[in-house]
Amino acid sequence: MINLNEILTTLYPDKSLLELEILLKQLNLHTPFKSTTAQLNSILTNEKKILLELKALPVGHIVANLLVAINTKLQTETNLIKKKEYEAFLSSLCYQILSSFLMKSAAPKESLFKMIAIALTDTCSFYNYDFNQLSALFNFGSLVAFKRSMKTSSKNNTVKSNSCFPLAGQ
Repeated sequence: MINLNEILTTLYPDKSLLELEILLKQLNLHTPFKSTTAQLNSILTNEKKILLELKALPVGHIVANLLVAINTKLQTETNLIKKKEYEAFLSSLCYQILSSFLMKSAAPKESLFKMIAIALTDTCSFYNYDFNQLSALFNFGSLVAFKRSMKTSSKNNTVKSNSCFPLAGQ
């Protein structure tokens, strides 16, 4: 299962879990991240049944909803330095959650990537986010490399990233 607390403490070992949770709560993003991990864990738990019924895992909308929640919050931040720090923190967290999900899922990775890309493309179009910037900053190239490496993956469940989410109109 995907454990938000484990991901936070692994990504930021120099910070206490309490500090990281307080930051997410101050950003009003603790609940969206908890909800995202709960939804992804539910999919992992019921993966075989979902794949039999739907032939694919419905994950694109979950990632898209998290993108909207993050960008909605970041749009209100007026301090550009803090905004960039939050972007780096949040996108690294998102990258690790997504990487963890992909590692744990038995579903065909190609279809998962396509569903996520379609959902994010549509979300970016609808909200006037820059998908190219999202792709570059979220480091989709690393996710593709990650996907390829999963065939020979080790038991290490943490993938580091310095990626970040773009704001609308940038």
